[in-house]
Amino acid sequence: NFDFLEKLNLNIKFHIEEYPSISLYHMINSDVLITANSSFSYISHLLGKKSLSLVRDTFFHKWKPNSISLDVEELDWVGYNITYWNQRPCNIRHSNKPIGSLQYFNDVEHKKYFVEPHIPKFADFEKWKGKKVLEIGCGIGTDSINFAKAGANLTCIDLSEESLNLTKERFKVFGLDANFYVANSESLSDYVPIEEYDLVYSFGVIHHTPKPESIL
Repeated sequence: NFDFLEKLNLNIKFHIEEYPSISLYHMINSDVLITANSSFSYISHLLGKKSLSLVRDTFFHKWKPNSISLDVEELDWVGYNITYWNQRPCNIRHSNKPIGSLQYFNDVEHKKYFVEPHIPKFADFEKWKGKKVLEIGCGIGTDSINFAKAGANLTCIDLSEESLNLTKERFKVFGLDANFYVANSESLSDYVPIEEYDLVYSFGVIHHTPKPESIL
């Protein structure tokens, strides 16, 4: 379902390419790349291409915009991301236990790290004991809680208030503390006090924003 594309009102050639069959050839030979993997929106940007990244809503069985680098000011893509992640925080369906319970959060962590076992090694939580860590896009706080358990002085931000509320609840359940901000990471200093951090951590997040280069 690409009905939302009518709002773009663009007279250009589109090339549809669904991950994982993406190729550099398709990127170079398309005016606009539309892909189901939003990671490629930044690659397209580096190639000087416009791109529109989509996310498949398996509940509604429709493709929906996830991030965009088209210069179309009338479309509020950040607002769309807020709405999307508020309605369905990432990994929220990783457990059938009551949301917010200890067992629920334990189930979510178990499934997340079963599906993505590389994360704990990459994050190296124990390394940041006593260090200041800023997590951009904490979601419902699975990595966040592990930084906190390891003794990090943690600041968590997320665009989705609903996701951040679940992270706050998670910290209450485990008796841990952190600083929490609802924030757009493209203009981070407008929301979060400017400080030095030992680690700025973000995993699987930045490619969802319309202008990832502004975060970097």
